[in-house]
Amino acid sequence: MNRNSPQKYRAPADNSEVPVGECYPPAVTRSISRGLPGGMGEAREFRGRDVRGHLSVSDTEWIYRRRDRSRSAPRAGAALGLRSRSVYHSIVRRVAASNFERRLSQGEWRPLVRQLAPDVHHVFPGDNPLGGERRSRQAVEQWFERLGRLFPGHTFTVQHIVSRGWPWSTWVIVSWEAELRPQVGSPYRNSGTHWIHLRWGKVTYFHAYLDTAAIAEACHAMAAVGVDEAAAPPISD
Repeated sequence: MNRNSPQKYRAPADNSEVPVGECYPPAVTRSISRGLPGGMGEAREFRGRDVRGHLSVSDTEWIYRRRDRSRSAPRAGAALGLRSRSVYHSIVRRVAASNFERRLSQGEWRPLVRQLAPDVHHVFPGDNPLGGERRSRQAVEQWFERLGRLFPGHTFTVQHIVSRGWPWSTWVIVSWEAELRPQVGSPYRNSGTHWIHLRWGKVTYFHAYLDTAAIAEACHAMAAVGVDEAAAPPISD
């Protein structure tokens, strides 16, 4: 078998506990483990398929809380073992997919805000009302409120997910496609990737990479017919 071929590796049909190495070819797994924060590598090198499903937030919080607080992070990691790490990443990937495809698609973003660290760092590129950087949970909540007003309908479809690390420092990459329905105007499609950092179950950083020109065009169209917020400056703190 050619171990460099992503077509040779498929996730089990029963969506059971899947280690990263069983979802992705070993050569590809190694190629994405260098070069970026947390050892995540280059996003463009990611290939393969991932398990998707729907688990509640309490499921992932439960596994985070299983850690032994009396131990240091490295010793706790050694105690978790390879099987526990596989279970952990399987849950992380499933919850991430559920958050995009179920919660965000249904406008249920408030439970997601509760998963953010108080000093979370949020980056959304582009010169538009949704652009800029925020460094607090309160500012991110205001950002989601604006997103809901300007784009009251959106449907996400997750394409790929990869996760690496331990509960005290986990990176998750979510590649997605979406249909967005602006407050005024025709729906349009966009695609992109989110880079998300977790620490003990809380999101400390997330950065979106997507077609910002499409967002700017939709906002300009809304502003032209009197939607003032579509021309507002970005939310920042």
